[in-house]
Amino acid sequence: MSQGSENGRDDTSTTKSVADRVAQVVDYLEEKIFSRTLQPGDLLPAERELSAELGVSRSVVREALGKLDSLGLVERRQGSGTRVAPPSKIPVLKGFRRMFLAGDLDLNDLTEARLPLEVAMVRLAAARRSDEHLQRLEEQQAILESEQEDIETHLRADEAFHAILAEATGNPMFGMLLEPVQHLRHEPYRKHYDEYQLRETRAEHQAIVSAIRDGNPDAAEAAIRDHLGKFISVQADGERVAPGETETPAT
Repeated sequence: MSQGSENGRDDTSTTKSVADRVAQVVDYLEEKIFSRTLQPGDLLPAERELSAELGVSRSVVREALGKLDSLGLVERRQGSGTRVAPPSKIPVLKGFRRMFLAGDLDLNDLTEARLPLEVAMVRLAAARRSDEHLQRLEEQQAILESEQEDIETHLRADEAFHAILAEATGNPMFGMLLEPVQHLRHEPYRKHYDEYQLRETRAEHQAIVSAIRDGNPDAAEAAIRDHLGKFISVQADGERVAPGETETPAT
């Protein structure tokens, strides 16, 4: 960015909107953070210094820092300045949740997108899992099979189970892609689950564990399709209906 004048204002301010200048400051600081030039915990220069360095007004710097704060990239504290925030998934999860709710999506939409992701996951997990991964899957399965635990505990064990499958692939991208889906599905699944679903889930997870133990990708894929398929109801004409709704008979 161009160097500013003594009063910290951009010489080209008459041809740029405030939004443009804010975006420039955001992009500049994002690049510093993503390139690790600025590390988590580092103190950013004061607003006055950034204003002079970047050639924009302090109000532009202040608004840009506010946007970075909302993205979870910096932390602003009264009296102690602005520091680079440690990596956090919370802003991403919140963003996915807002898009999910604003987009009028449902459990069918979520599971239909989730299915191919988890098919790839279980196939790789069956081939690459370690003994530790298998042990952790069996520990979560033991919780799922317990009739002493409540639905919330079962859901947490279910989420942990699938997170372990993602980890067992050896590819961290699967965990990164799965986590927002796990976050979005929790509340709809909690409402959808009942004792029948819990019983069905126990058997379905056991089939997945068995396939992973045997190192059988085809069986693992069949098991995950069976497990997730009940959340996607498809009529004969290819139209979907929500679980529990009456499907249109084939003609």
